[in-house]
Amino acid sequence: MLQKLRSILSRRHVALKFGDGDSIHPTDIVHDTQASIEDIFYCFRLILGRSPHSEEWAGHSARAGENLGDIVRTYINSREFGDRKMLEARENQTIVKRHNGRFHIWADPQDTVIGSPSLTGSYEPHVTNLIENTLNDGDLFVDVGANIGYFSLVGALAVGPTGRVVSVEPNAENAKLLLLSKAANELDNIEVAQVAVSKKIEPIILHAGLGNGSTSRISDYEHIHNAKLVPAIPLDYILAQRTKPVRLIKIDVEGFEFVALSGAQSVINDDRPDIIFEFSASDLVETTPSAFLNWFAELGYELSPIHETGEPLVPTTAEEIMAVFEAKKSSHIDVLATHKDRSSAI
Repeated sequence: MLQKLRSILSRRHVALKFGDGDSIHPTDIVHDTQASIEDIFYCFRLILGRSPHSEEWAGHSARAGENLGDIVRTYINSREFGDRKMLEARENQTIVKRHNGRFHIWADPQDTVIGSPSLTGSYEPHVTNLIENTLNDGDLFVDVGANIGYFSLVGALAVGPTGRVVSVEPNAENAKLLLLSKAANELDNIEVAQVAVSKKIEPIILHAGLGNGSTSRISDYEHIHNAKLVPAIPLDYILAQRTKPVRLIKIDVEGFEFVALSGAQSVINDDRPDIIFEFSASDLVETTPSAFLNWFAELGYELSPIHETGEPLVPTTAEEIMAVFEAKKSSHIDVLATHKDRSSAI
């Protein structure tokens, strides 16, 4: 039976060919709320991390046709999934300190997304170069969603001892690594705020064990007893006592950008900083992709896609930003927002 199922799944995968050309794209498939036999198989594969055993398959596969949410909930609530500890932050057993050609940094070499490229100095070079070229001695740089602090360290060297970096990171494990790297490089110009940012003072949920971590506002109070809460503070409050204007904000908060920047209206209106942000049309919360991009235009900002190939920054429309995002076929693109007054002065 299992061999037959694998044959069916193999034929289906070949038929779909989730790629270019005339094949069916995943977004063209209509979502069905009833579980299929394939759905149940992939619950084993993705949630339990294994293939079903022959002696258990008959009972599980018989549930095909039931509500998909109920099926998924069964596997997520199972002891077997709990034993995998997939929802817990990974223990930092492989943390190392290395000099990457720019600075010393503490990171996890097994983290292929941020840790490993940070240790080699190859993390997002297009954004790194833009930060270095934008900041000058004495500037104020704000790194929102600083993670382990790679861009905070880049910024700290760029602004020099007379400048200042405010690093905002809610995840305690990331904040520890950031502080270790700050100490390793003897950088007294970095201030770490271990909080999240939002449009108001509120507790929000930290999802620390998923990917690079993310935050979300509380929507279901019946289940917050199992949630990890962190304080969220508007960026306007965090920066209220600044003694110089903010020159640059880099923000990467996994779709929470609009909510976070909504709490920085005074800083944006008064200082008109450049803003580097990650744009992912599918991850944005409390707004739509077009509304978010047009929000910048309403504030007097122009948007330029930051190309990984190093192409010149060219201001363009919200529609073109969407087109660049869709053409890249990736999880996100990086965008630079520059106020028109600053653009005209350059």
